[in-house]
Amino acid sequence: MSSTTTLSLLKTRRFVPLLVAQLFGAFNDQFLKQALIALVIFGNMDFWGLDDRQSTGVATILLTLPFFLLSALAGQVADKYDKAVVLRKVKFCEIFIMGLAAIGFLLQSTFLLCLTLVFMGAQSAFFSPSRNSVLPQWMKKHELLAANGLMGGFLYLTILVGQIAGNSLILTEYGAQIAAVLLLVFAVLGWRAICLAPPAPSGNTDIKLNFNIVYLTWDTLVFASKTPRVFKPLLGTAWFYGIGAAVFVVMPPYVKEILHYDQTVFELVMVIFALGAVIGALLCAFLTKGGNGLSIALIGICGLAIFCFDLYITGGDNSRAMIGTRADFLASPEAPRFMIDLLGAAISGSMFVVPMNAMAQARAPKLYSARLLAAGAILLNGATTGTSALILGMNKLNLPLKTPFLVIAIVNLFIGAYLFKKWRYVRQNPEEF
Repeated sequence: MSSTTTLSLLKTRRFVPLLVAQLFGAFNDQFLKQALIALVIFGNMDFWGLDDRQSTGVATILLTLPFFLLSALAGQVADKYDKAVVLRKVKFCEIFIMGLAAIGFLLQSTFLLCLTLVFMGAQSAFFSPSRNSVLPQWMKKHELLAANGLMGGFLYLTILVGQIAGNSLILTEYGAQIAAVLLLVFAVLGWRAICLAPPAPSGNTDIKLNFNIVYLTWDTLVFASKTPRVFKPLLGTAWFYGIGAAVFVVMPPYVKEILHYDQTVFELVMVIFALGAVIGALLCAFLTKGGNGLSIALIGICGLAIFCFDLYITGGDNSRAMIGTRADFLASPEAPRFMIDLLGAAISGSMFVVPMNAMAQARAPKLYSARLLAAGAILLNGATTGTSALILGMNKLNLPLKTPFLVIAIVNLFIGAYLFKKWRYVRQNPEEF
């Protein structure tokens, strides 16, 4: 696909309303979570007596656990009803959820903010399967990888803005008031955007909804596992987001406790990581020519392994006696290599996950695509929740904060070996891909 055709997606009603709704929702998710973490770590807000490391992991789990539990039901809903209608209703609910968050920030209520995280996780659970399954319904097959690349690129940039805004604005004099206004306005704008999207009628309205979420979650995973051409890319996507969760759980305490720098350095880390993800996603969008993207994913996973391993071997204790600023960090001799590794890991990870998403969407049969892709949401949030819990466990064992980088590098080597084998097979048998 040419760059001209890729950019033409930004002019179509089939893509832009969904993109805008996704971006405003992602901003609110990240702003809310990061503002709460910033209040606890840098603003001395009480988080039920938990320390910095524990509060970061718990906040992440509160957001991802409802997503994990409700994704299977959300997949059934998306397959049964018009996906555009589902998306509109879900985004409308976000307005009320952000109203609760606004009250939580104004009252500095840990309980209300944590409750809002839970509701946002539930709301995202119903948004995700509809969004993922409507893309192949609205896109032509040769547009799918480019659409995912553009969606991913803008999404990572929005995540960056949301995290930086949440981390810095909430600590200003009028931070609570700013947060309340931003969250409500963006929720309304996201809802208005998705109202402009075209219909996406269901082809399977006879589905009977099952509200036993424990059984349904397991049944959805088993159902998806019987379609390995879809399930394997979903596993790859889940692994990437598990990595992302590990990095953002580790980084705040790592910057403060090990490197001995303030929140401005953590903001720099987020900027580098998100910009790298944007670059990687856009590379996928503009380099693809309508192919399957397997070669791009192979390059991505190998790069991710290399850069994460270098982060492990270069990371170490810093003997600074005082908390340093961003200027102090940039003047230090270890800063360039650290930033290059972060940027390289983010670019590589994005080049891996975007083709994985596109493969799963293209291969999922349309009659039950949302349920198959809901399995991906379950795996994704299981991975993010699991890695957050694993980081908490590592902290309890007093393992070095850089240990997850070594684990990530090792696992990526095995994934890279599998993708290389698959890539060689596809080159010889392209018709079977």
